[in-house]
Amino acid sequence: MRTILSLSLVVAILVALSSVAVAAESVTITYRADGKTVELDGKLHRPSGAGPFPAVVLMHGCSGVEKNHGAWARKLEARGYMALIVEGFRSRGVSDVCTERTFNKVSYAARVADAYAGAAFLRARADVDGDRVGVIGWSHGGIIALKLAAKQPGKLSWTDVPIVPFRGVVAFYPYCGSAKDAVLPLLILIGTEDDWTPAANCQGYEKMQRAIGAPVELVLYEGATHSFDEASVGQGYVYAGHFLRYDGGATADAAERLFAFLGRTLGD
Repeated sequence: MRTILSLSLVVAILVALSSVAVAAESVTITYRADGKTVELDGKLHRPSGAGPFPAVVLMHGCSGVEKNHGAWARKLEARGYMALIVEGFRSRGVSDVCTERTFNKVSYAARVADAYAGAAFLRARADVDGDRVGVIGWSHGGIIALKLAAKQPGKLSWTDVPIVPFRGVVAFYPYCGSAKDAVLPLLILIGTEDDWTPAANCQGYEKMQRAIGAPVELVLYEGATHSFDEASVGQGYVYAGHFLRYDGGATADAAERLFAFLGRTLGD
């Protein structure tokens, strides 16, 4: 009986260990821009198995990488997607771009290049299906996502980053006021009580895009605020003058819609 119990304990321990997620790998994403080398930190979440896997580039918001980005990366990993979080601020000596004082410290153009560099990094891997790469952006990164969904130039003349279109684009609570016509499948997820990037702008944008047949889908979450998927903000938090509140229901629905969208555009 003691032997059986010991064996059972060993099996239980092995099962528990096998269910523990492998820690994300720290990577460096490198490219040349304006004659200088750009080096970005990244966190790579890799599914189990041999691949090749569909992959997603994750672009953080104005405050840098937050806990929700890691949470989404783990969800993607669990569903069989390679997920790469691209950190675009620290290597440039910037902590955030959330205020008038810091907003221009990292340009949109630089972050567009960062996203393409992240995609190139993924496509260079044998365990990634280079034809199935998407991008997800939050807030400031959501603005970048909107830009990536629009028609792109043949190349970015000031960088050596290859311009290969993403298969699908997701934007969490972006500012839609200056978005251009989308040519790539685009999913926008935003709360009706967002006082930082108003949902009304995205509603107007979606209406215009539908009129021209652009592949844009907008999901509004009634009562949700900016950063509705960030559990750490709790039920009431003010940051840079804007009210943030976690919404578990909106987050769960966003996950369902996000994976349905990725299934359509990238495949499982």
